[in-house]
Amino acid sequence: MRTYFIAPTRPSVGLTSVSLGLVRALQRQGLKVAYVKPVTKTTPQTEPSALFVRSICGVDSPDPLPMDDVTQYLTAGRMDELLERLVGMAMAASDDADVLLVEGLHPDPAHAYIPRLSGELAISLQADVVLVASAADAQGIAEVKDLVALVRNSRRRVVGVIFNKAAASFDEARASAELGDVPVWGVIRADPRLSAPRTLDLAQHLGAEVLVAGEIASRRVHERSATAVIPRLRPGALIVSAGDRDDVMLATALAASNGIKLAGLVLTHDSYISPRIEKLAAQAFRGGLPILRTGGDSFETAARISRMPSAVAHDDTERMETVIEAIAEQLDGDAICAGLEQRATPRLSSPAFRYQLIRRARAADKRIVLPEGDEPR
Repeated sequence: MRTYFIAPTRPSVGLTSVSLGLVRALQRQGLKVAYVKPVTKTTPQTEPSALFVRSICGVDSPDPLPMDDVTQYLTAGRMDELLERLVGMAMAASDDADVLLVEGLHPDPAHAYIPRLSGELAISLQADVVLVASAADAQGIAEVKDLVALVRNSRRRVVGVIFNKAAASFDEARASAELGDVPVWGVIRADPRLSAPRTLDLAQHLGAEVLVAGEIASRRVHERSATAVIPRLRPGALIVSAGDRDDVMLATALAASNGIKLAGLVLTHDSYISPRIEKLAAQAFRGGLPILRTGGDSFETAARISRMPSAVAHDDTERMETVIEAIAEQLDGDAICAGLEQRATPRLSSPAFRYQLIRRARAADKRIVLPEGDEPR
């Protein structure tokens, strides 16, 4: 079995989406894939990676360990116990698998130990490293080169790089040439359609009051507009305006009545649509258009919307299915399989050895006696 530790080169690079896309690409090659997200910054019940890999990819992934538990282990100086627990989780989940994918963690200033923990876990699992890098700007390749050097210093090797969110100007041939012997497993082109949240997600992000739910759980926000409304009344447009702007309210109602599926209407200043406009356009405003209400002015609200996280909501299976398929299509199956054909060195780390020893003892109904209780082995 081959084990790959999937690590990001920077925050917000799309680690989960790319990792799950890699699961789908490997499954298309006829391989049995195991998947583990060892640590979560949310909760085990809401960790998107575990939820999506089970519901979409059909992989029985274990619940991850909460970050608070990890912090307690490390502040108590119990790194060995933590590694043994995480390695045990990974090995238990990978029985009879051809490939084990282990999703790492984004760097986080609030948890300065993450890089060290990631390195120790990759070593303990004897995993090769796959980097997920940004192709949105010129720094992406330089970040990969720096991280490749760090990984090699920790006695692991980088077997592939996946560039995500690639701009139209990204030169894959140049990137491959600069990385030398590190193969590029794929370049995922930026596609705004894959980043469109549901109007429901937007309402939750703003903490907005839902005046009319309509099709709030199925309509998606492709464009946000607080000015020059009429030219932008297209499917997926989100209209942000105070309710006393009768011209904007009428234009929005006219678009809705003509079958244009706007993402929604956000009323600012804690306002409402005036009664005379609501009466005149009652049918249009009850035809599935979500209507939200929030405080603050239009500019402030638009700024808050622009800061909405791009991560897929943990219950938005439809969007994640689309994202996974799009990523799998753009990965290089030949390059990935070439890495699988390389024979791994059969060597057990100390945490893996202890896990297997205890597992065999339990299976044989035997006890293990350690004469020196403080000796990690």
